[in-house]
Amino acid sequence: MWARPAQKPRGFSKRDQVGFSSSTRRTGSRTAHLGEAMDQLVDCLTKEKFFKRLIVILAGYDEDINRLMASNPGLTSRFSETVTFKNLSPSQCWVLLRDSLGQVHQVDHAVVRQPDGQFHALILASFEHLSTLPGWGNGRDVKTISDTIIRRVFSCPLDEGQTQMVITEKMVSAVLQSTVLERQLRATATVPNLPTSLAAMPAMAGPHHAAPSFTAASWAKQQDNGSTPPDTDSGAATPTEADLNGPRDPGVSNEVWDQLQADRKQHDAQIMHDAEIINEEKALRKKLDNNSEMPDDDERRQYEELIRSLVRQMFEIEERKKKEEEAQRKLREMRVCPMGYRWIPQATGYRCAGGSHFVSSAQLGL
Repeated sequence: MWARPAQKPRGFSKRDQVGFSSSTRRTGSRTAHLGEAMDQLVDCLTKEKFFKRLIVILAGYDEDINRLMASNPGLTSRFSETVTFKNLSPSQCWVLLRDSLGQVHQVDHAVVRQPDGQFHALILASFEHLSTLPGWGNGRDVKTISDTIIRRVFSCPLDEGQTQMVITEKMVSAVLQSTVLERQLRATATVPNLPTSLAAMPAMAGPHHAAPSFTAASWAKQQDNGSTPPDTDSGAATPTEADLNGPRDPGVSNEVWDQLQADRKQHDAQIMHDAEIINEEKALRKKLDNNSEMPDDDERRQYEELIRSLVRQMFEIEERKKKEEEAQRKLREMRVCPMGYRWIPQATGYRCAGGSHFVSSAQLGL
């Protein structure tokens, strides 16, 4: 909005003597009105009759402001001051969520008033991860998370003998998990730019492997139940590891083959490292559960910091696993390798285990 200049630009209304625009997403978007809006803005900033009489404030996300400035190089020098509003810290988000949930008096929210160390660390790690994703709205999104939790509470029927609705750790963890996954999907949603020759190939029907949902509790439960995966359908023929790795294809050079083997070892080592992180979290959780003595403040802080670090790494593991599964799914559908060998990630793409077929990350839209 613009206010009381000698000549009011079209499309802006009066308000004091300060021009304020909080619609930088629309101003900086690629629309037919962009040129006209930018011309008006630059014109008002450069006219002598408006010199030192017009204050213009642009408010918006960093990406939108940068895109707006890039549309006209002369704009940057016209705005001499920048006020950056940092994201709320994970602790501030947690306090805001706790207070927001506490305003609903019909619900028992003891679990968020006095959370245990592991649950508290999980919440802080979730907010820390969310704050790194594009479009994080701080207090607005925390309020949305709070409202979602309350809706989930009211949608759950009361158990027999239960007189009051209760917020549980499972509900809070599930909402935070779904929010993280939703924001990750938004941030990584791209349309693959496949070559014409590959895009025209018929898709091979294959099993869809859905990415497992994430919570620290679900990981711990999987570990408690053992690391052996559930039995698959005995009637289905499952390829062995040797079948997926396959022999060296004819014509593959020593240089390509040696690099492929090195990348395979590195990929397998990463998988083992991820498993160690999950086991470490499990061991720490058991240690806390089996500790009959109440830890002092220093020990509690150390435990919480360690759990937060592990949970952050577990988020990264889950995100990396999802991307890998998506890449493998696309590779199967493209049917570049007729033998169906395993695909090994490399620096700039994926190569089949036989060595003769390569698909770049750009072709996969990664």
